[in-house]
Amino acid sequence: MRIVVTGGLGFIGSHFVRMLLGEFSESTQVAEVIIVDSVTYAADSKRISDVDQDPRLKIVKGNILDLPLMMRLLEATDIVFNFAAESHVDNSITNPNAFIETNVLGVQTLINAICNTPKKPLLVQISTDEVYGEVMEGSSPEDQALNPSSAYSASKAAAELLIIAAARTYDIEYRITRGCNTYGAGQFPEKFIPLIVKRIKELEPIPVYGDGNQSREWIFVEDHCRGIWLAATRGKVNSIYNIGSSIHYSNMEMVNILLDLLKPRSFEITHVADRLGHDRRYSIDSTKAKNELGFKTFAIFSNAIVSCI
Repeated sequence: MRIVVTGGLGFIGSHFVRMLLGEFSESTQVAEVIIVDSVTYAADSKRISDVDQDPRLKIVKGNILDLPLMMRLLEATDIVFNFAAESHVDNSITNPNAFIETNVLGVQTLINAICNTPKKPLLVQISTDEVYGEVMEGSSPEDQALNPSSAYSASKAAAELLIIAAARTYDIEYRITRGCNTYGAGQFPEKFIPLIVKRIKELEPIPVYGDGNQSREWIFVEDHCRGIWLAATRGKVNSIYNIGSSIHYSNMEMVNILLDLLKPRSFEITHVADRLGHDRRYSIDSTKAKNELGFKTFAIFSNAIVSCI
């Protein structure tokens, strides 16, 4: 099996690549893995330093907007996993155009490349629970209407719709996964948990948006990657799967958890102006993934969170 992983030097993508060359290759013959990454600020080749000498791995510096490159790489590919994305919501508020370019036009370029290859590979799009928007009660099933609140989540929703349309028009095959907030080792420090860890370790003020009661569902990165792999290998044709953990913490609760783990000699929490359009709560219903894919989480939060510090 030949697999292309776009954004494979990013946080989740790099963990996925390492698992492709490890535990996933035991159940399915993974003959070649090609990382395509434009190596932006959030990419880091050190994330795959333990597997970068694997003869099955090839790293290509390139952008998914490069149609000739993507056509060449996808020509004999079985599956393309698209992790390539601008993903920091704050940046999408100040510079939304970059998100439209990568997250929307990049996905359309992948679709074009797939449609122009003799063997159309399966497209697995890694999306987000944020496409549902704010969910104050209950949990979002896959058939809930999309209601994005930022340029980031809107761009991910747009990408999904382009893929769904292409499946009907051009007969491509896809799976879409909508994961919740993901944590683990090697995450770029603009994200919430590594940012808080950095501030605690350096005894700097800990910034918390608004009252800090925004609630998120948290999944360990390896469990998230397993869910993506199961969607690709066991999922029904042209289906969408929520990949969640049912573990919820507010931002303030997460800060207190990290303070308890790191035990700094002093700390200061600073409540800053809330993010524009900040959703109060996300929660996804992963019943479909559990029933159809056999998906389950293995990480024990109290143990797994230690990998972040």
